[in-house]
Amino acid sequence: MGKTFECLSEQHIAWLKEQRVFFVATAADKGHVNVSPKGYVQGTFAILSPKSVAYLDFTGSGAETVAHSLQNGRITLCFVAFKGDPVIMRLYGTSKVVPRAAAESFLPNFEAEFTQHSGFRAVIVVDVHRVQGSCGFSIPIFDYVSERDILKENFAKKDNDQANDYRILKNSFSIDLLPSIGHRILNNKAPLVAARFKEGFWFGYKDMSWPEWIWSSWNFWSFRANLQSRDIAMMAFGGLLAFAWFQATSTRPDALLETMHEG
Repeated sequence: MGKTFECLSEQHIAWLKEQRVFFVATAADKGHVNVSPKGYVQGTFAILSPKSVAYLDFTGSGAETVAHSLQNGRITLCFVAFKGDPVIMRLYGTSKVVPRAAAESFLPNFEAEFTQHSGFRAVIVVDVHRVQGSCGFSIPIFDYVSERDILKENFAKKDNDQANDYRILKNSFSIDLLPSIGHRILNNKAPLVAARFKEGFWFGYKDMSWPEWIWSSWNFWSFRANLQSRDIAMMAFGGLLAFAWFQATSTRPDALLETMHEG
């Protein structure tokens, strides 16, 4: 039978440290529910206190957990025993995102192999308010063979700046268009101007309209200082698209007169 606890006991902590995989579930107020599996557990998951845990978030093609954490923070971590006693443990809590640039105080809790890796993008800190243990009678038994090194090897080929560019391109928004780890609000190296080239590929931007952005600038010089070269390129590109659209959709004066005469 399932049991509920207010915090992690020493027995819970010992069991968690033996696990090799866990799952993270989050959801925004509207839109998709996300479930992400996590590996490298023994080097990237840490128990900060009986009511607080944290794990390293690595760069991938999506960034749903960060986006949902920014909006409402609801999160559940699920651990499953694939050997030994049939145990399932869920940690219900509220998550907080600590970007890599601001995570220095958390790094001693994890293995340096991972905190120094260019793929590491944030620490997800979870304040746990409910611990639930239950029986995994239907969960199959598996033998652990090894970790997959594909993610580590892939980002080992990129330096920190290249990895950050990837996050801007692929991780600026969730699939429901919520801001995420590559977005300007968490990444001051992201451009200020947005453009979507194709499904899933975005450049980061800040959530301000052009009038709000201009008003917030003290003067023309500070406005210009905020622009990066690709911001200027994106504005020029957007202007050309707008002009082309206007030319293609506007009615010529002579055509309008012809329509009036026909009427």
